[in-house]
Amino acid sequence: MIQRPQENDDLYNLRCYLLNNTNVLLKWEIKDPASFQVDKFVIEILPNDSNLWKKVGETEGICKSFEVSSLSKYTKYFARVYAIYKFGIVGEPVELTEPFQIDNNKDLPTSPLNLKILTSDEFSITLGWQPPDSNENCQVTQYEVEICDIFCNAWSSATIVEGNVLSAKITNLKPGAGYYVKVTAINEHGKSKKSSELFEPVYARALPSAPKNLRVKEISDTEVTLEWDFSADSKVAQYFIDFKEEHDTDFLPAGRVDGQKNNFTCDFLRSSRSYTFRIKAKNEAGFSKQTTLLNQFIKLTDTIGYFSYFFIY
Repeated sequence: MIQRPQENDDLYNLRCYLLNNTNVLLKWEIKDPASFQVDKFVIEILPNDSNLWKKVGETEGICKSFEVSSLSKYTKYFARVYAIYKFGIVGEPVELTEPFQIDNNKDLPTSPLNLKILTSDEFSITLGWQPPDSNENCQVTQYEVEICDIFCNAWSSATIVEGNVLSAKITNLKPGAGYYVKVTAINEHGKSKKSSELFEPVYARALPSAPKNLRVKEISDTEVTLEWDFSADSKVAQYFIDFKEEHDTDFLPAGRVDGQKNNFTCDFLRSSRSYTFRIKAKNEAGFSKQTTLLNQFIKLTDTIGYFSYFFIY
């Protein structure tokens, strides 16, 4: 004997997932599949500017999901699903508790954070990033890394890594070639609406080594002139110098000079204060992995001196 469900006892938990800019996926549950011989499920939607439900499809009785396509971007929709049983008996529909909107991206992850170059050589670039600042319902399952040659307008997928991996190596690059790169977060609902991109192209070229022998050349009551030995690598574009006052926690930018120069004057310091400095090199591939640090604080009333250096890894 076929039982007719009462007050939607058979279907429950209808929910909606955004797939892309035009499609959503509807899913539902059956409380006791063995009790009802379902022939098929019928899916209907109702735009908020209409009074008529529209049938958008049907599935076999063993299915519990359906993809609705070709939706309007800014329209809100109600959705419902009902079962048709053997002999044409129609069950009570289950409806969404609230309408959905195709541009509602609350279930999508946001873009990854702090994308940067970790290493590079003539044939590869390794990128690193941090997870998106998303809520708990947007757990990332994968990251997709894409590249675009600087002389081409087409993006292509370079690699996809699992959601617990926060770095990726792009291989088989042309030596010396430049690329734009971006990383997109993916979860069960789709891709992040925005990707994380570097502002400048990256190059398949080794990162520069850090300059050596950072030392003080001259001191006055408000200025310190530094000099250093050039990086061993050619084609260093710039040297970046940071400073820190004694008892401060963080370094601050002091300035930068062309890669052909090996000296810099910091001329905005305060008399009778103590400072230390660090320097790193940059080429088209990025910043040197190592930073050369002056190994002590220099008081501006000190005499001229030469100091050793060490590397921070």
